[in-house]
Amino acid sequence: MIATVPFKVETHVGGRVGAMVSDASGWYARLDRSCENRIEQLERWLDAWEESIRHNIPIAATMPSDWPTLPAGLLSNPGAVLDHMLARYDAEIDGRSPRGAYATPARFADAMLADELGERGADSDQPVPTGISLAALPPGFRAFAAQMNEANSKDDGDEVDEAVTAGRKTASGIPLPFADPAVGAGLFPERLLKVHSERIDGLPAATKKEDTIRLLSKLQLLDISDIAVRCTRRRLLLVLAKSELIELDGDGDESRIGRKQAEELLEVSVQEGDALRGSWPWDESPRL
Repeated sequence: MIATVPFKVETHVGGRVGAMVSDASGWYARLDRSCENRIEQLERWLDAWEESIRHNIPIAATMPSDWPTLPAGLLSNPGAVLDHMLARYDAEIDGRSPRGAYATPARFADAMLADELGERGADSDQPVPTGISLAALPPGFRAFAAQMNEANSKDDGDEVDEAVTAGRKTASGIPLPFADPAVGAGLFPERLLKVHSERIDGLPAATKKEDTIRLLSKLQLLDISDIAVRCTRRRLLLVLAKSELIELDGDGDESRIGRKQAEELLEVSVQEGDALRGSWPWDESPRL
């Protein structure tokens, strides 16, 4: 009897997880019955996402009324739904079954970016801090160590400012330009913007705005599908609005970029093209 208890518990939990996965995949099938046009699905989903951000309400409240009820597992990440919708659209265009469509999980993108960026960014030219822990030294040496730390801090600050001013990286530590030659619906740049918004939190408002403009102007995002390009541009706009770095309905303010300016930047940064057979649309070579 004792040996069977863990087996019963494990089976029960697995059944619940399987039910959640089934609910999520079944929702897309039910959506196809409500709206057969997959491009329309993408556009209406992006519209609902924008309204949810504008009014700060769950996306389930802004979805079209004739769509099936959104499962709880899909409520928290509208971007994942967009990725899966585009994957199903691509599968249909290629003559494949939408049931087997696969979208890259956000955790995979997060892991790759964390490996590349680390805590301080992927700029190999920036030296590792050489500060000395004062607590590890006898009292008589602490004054001298404090002077060394102060000098190193000033030198590091000058180097960071120089790299940022030259456009080689953002103040948030992201090497520039950042490229994605097959951007899809924009998963990787979305997660990159999430890292950016977290790292600049606490900086002066004007600095945050300036650094966000610097990042958007140095993105190099390419995809062979014009639908993917349109989805990416809109998605990044909404992600920045959610992070309060873009004003959706205005010209911007001290800390936020206006929508029109952001759209103009994304028109240049996100383009349609074939990275394998075509020419690279940007003059500068990517650093990440």
